[in-house]
Amino acid sequence: MTVTDIPDIAAAITERYPIIQNGLLPQWQKPGDPEWDAAQWALKYVLNSVEDREGIDQAVDSFAQTSIDFLRLQARFRQTRKYARTSTEGLVDELYSDPEEMQGHYLDGLAMTYAMWPNHAKLLDFYRREFVASLPDEPVSMEIGPGHGLLGFTLLSDRPAARYVGVDISEPALAFIGDAFAANGMDADIELIAGDATNLSDERIPSQADSIVCCEVLEHVDDPAMILQAVRSRLAPGGRTFLSTVANLEAIDHVYLYEDVGQIRTMIEANGLRIVDDRPMELPGDDSEGFTPLNYACIAELA
Repeated sequence: MTVTDIPDIAAAITERYPIIQNGLLPQWQKPGDPEWDAAQWALKYVLNSVEDREGIDQAVDSFAQTSIDFLRLQARFRQTRKYARTSTEGLVDELYSDPEEMQGHYLDGLAMTYAMWPNHAKLLDFYRREFVASLPDEPVSMEIGPGHGLLGFTLLSDRPAARYVGVDISEPALAFIGDAFAANGMDADIELIAGDATNLSDERIPSQADSIVCCEVLEHVDDPAMILQAVRSRLAPGGRTFLSTVANLEAIDHVYLYEDVGQIRTMIEANGLRIVDDRPMELPGDDSEGFTPLNYACIAELA
């Protein structure tokens, strides 16, 4: 399969997996929209990352599996209003420490969502234009749970003189990032550390960071307040953090259920951060009654 842009990849996905067609970016955004440019940026990162492995077919299949799992679990959630998994017990061994699972489909699939899911494209556009563009020229930057590495790569592409430290509990994810950065020609000052973000005792982790990114992590832990406290403890005066999470959106490894955007904002502010700007993004096309599934992203600073 040879694809280079959003319409090509959307057509390829639709042909092979028509069940997920209505959730794809071209159904909701048009070329020329800011989100479209962000999605194309994400697609380029994915295409370069998979070029030396099984190629775009692997990425398409991984994205489809991620999307189909979401549809299945979200249908269940509409009935129960509870996530199937209620704690992180077993998650590290079952998923995050398993190279076959993480590098076989999980990380490729998640990275592709920023090219194909409308809300993730909006999130990436917000991140690029409002957060990264506001950073100093040579920031000390830390990312908690970098996963597939797209956000770190985006920051370093715009701020090549940054010092970047990524902390992730998944060693296979860190290996994936190293390979993906190399495949995308990234040559920057980076340090990737395997560890628990709620216990930032590693001396390689900066005590004060100009920017801290924590994207789609809070819903994956038992106590997200501990992550927010870790962010606050390491954020330099005048520094900024980019946070994102979800409410009422289930996935195979979501354990903490936020029920609405107010609950998310309250927790962030209760842990010593002040929200400067945010984007609550309802799930496109969802017709749930009595609750609102949404993605959420914000830029915050020390209160």
